[in-house]
Amino acid sequence: MKFTLEKNFKASDLLTSLTIIVSVIALIITWTKDRDLRVREQADRIRTAGAETLAKLERWQALQLSLYDQLQPVLVETSEMLDREFNIIVARDYLWKQINAEHTQISSKVLEEGFETAYVDLFAYYPSIRQKFLDVVDSLKASEQNSVESLLLNTQDAITSFQGKRSTYSTAQLGNALRAALAHTRNKFVQDTNSSLMLIRDQLYTLISTPDKDLIHNKAVALK
Repeated sequence: MKFTLEKNFKASDLLTSLTIIVSVIALIITWTKDRDLRVREQADRIRTAGAETLAKLERWQALQLSLYDQLQPVLVETSEMLDREFNIIVARDYLWKQINAEHTQISSKVLEEGFETAYVDLFAYYPSIRQKFLDVVDSLKASEQNSVESLLLNTQDAITSFQGKRSTYSTAQLGNALRAALAHTRNKFVQDTNSSLMLIRDQLYTLISTPDKDLIHNKAVALK
């Protein structure tokens, strides 16, 4: 009888111990999964913030480049205006007015979209992004200003090159000259802004591809 009780007691004790061990293991597995899920979710938020920051900067570039597409019909109008009146100054002033009007509209869109604060969500995780972002913005703005000034001067040169050539003038000549001026200015703008964007684009790409744990522990070396 004594032996049976001890045997039963030991078997029950072992079963209880195994149950406890299994429960602890299950708890650890659940806790680990929950922790990994939280890490992944937080890392994804950081990646999203980085991607949105880059997308905003590239959106700014795309908006500025739309100026050159919007001006294409204006080039035709300018060349036709010169054909009708052959007044170099009037044609130049008309084109400049349209360039400035289109540029103002684009600047309004840029302001509405608030791209200058695109870094805010990422700033909560990587405060160093603020200065990097603002440096890029300053460089982009300088390129924008230089581009518009060059566009005005280059189109003026194209128009004034026909001074005294009314007898041989055709609308296609000025149209081609103006399109060449736009293409030259646009290409320079793309080159300059791409160089500015490279200051942060590679860093954000690195951030987005950084492992989850390194992201949440602020170990993205690219943004140090």
